[in-house]
Amino acid sequence: MSVKTPCVGICSTGIGDSICRGCKRYLHEVVSWNGFSETEKQSVLERLIYLMAQVIDARMAIVDETLMRQKVSEYQGQVRAYDSKYMQAFELIKCLQDQVDTAMLTEYGIELRMAYWSYPLRLLFKDMDDTLYSLSQAHYERYFGRYTQASL
Repeated sequence: MSVKTPCVGICSTGIGDSICRGCKRYLHEVVSWNGFSETEKQSVLERLIYLMAQVIDARMAIVDETLMRQKVSEYQGQVRAYDSKYMQAFELIKCLQDQVDTAMLTEYGIELRMAYWSYPLRLLFKDMDDTLYSLSQAHYERYFGRYTQASL
């Protein structure tokens, strides 16, 4: 099975960002994606899932994965199909941010951590997206930034 691009159609690498603000891939990954092997694509996706798991686990618990996945399927076309429960939870929050009150997340198989109970979903999604971007930046700087710095 081929690995689908994590692109969300909001690419900021074209305006000079070394990390896409939409999908959180690095510039070289965005540019080279179509030339990557399936293993290379899977590696990129696994990194994004690993970082997303940290973001999700810090803010919420997926208490009923079956229910959450059922709700995700109800939003076909609006929520991207990922195998990862973390990516699906993120996509679901993105979709629901203007439609559902935070307290209603339990109806979707998700319980927020106490520190996030008062967050409106729009703010929660922005917080998660910003944190994912920050984690991606830190990862990029740790593993690729030194090469960029050395080449200057």
